[in-house]
Amino acid sequence: MPGSTAPSRTGEMVLHAGPTAASLQGSRPHRGPIPNNNMAYTSPSVQRVSSSLHASASGTYQADFTRFKENLAGLLKSKLGIDIGGSRLYQKPYPTEFDFVSYPIGWRIPEFVKFNGDDSRMTWEHVTQYILQLGEMYLNDALRVRLFSLSLTGTAFSWFSSLASGSILN
Repeated sequence: MPGSTAPSRTGEMVLHAGPTAASLQGSRPHRGPIPNNNMAYTSPSVQRVSSSLHASASGTYQADFTRFKENLAGLLKSKLGIDIGGSRLYQKPYPTEFDFVSYPIGWRIPEFVKFNGDDSRMTWEHVTQYILQLGEMYLNDALRVRLFSLSLTGTAFSWFSSLASGSILN
């Protein structure tokens, strides 16, 4: 095979001899890409089998997910006393219309000090601090109730999440 020159990384012209017979796999000329031992050919029948496996796996996934939700509900009830019943995991304890109340223009949600129920602060101290952090927005029942969960964490948030739907009105 005739040689050719090509610039190297440093810009020098280097003689390039091209592929040699020793570097080619097999004795016949290659047409198309050089085979790669890491690539596997998948026949159409294997693809049909894998898609049917995917369908059965999604059915298994659904059953596993349902079992997981049931186990989680049982654990929440036994360890934390939270009964979520057969409903979704979280239902807002306040009226739905509270979610439609807009924030005043230019008002931003404060970074609330979190209350977990396990620290040395009393509940009334947390509620007082929450009202102070809300500023004049504490006068708006909907915003006061809707934002309260943002000031809770840990056990206190679990308690709030377990309240029955519609149990908080103001």
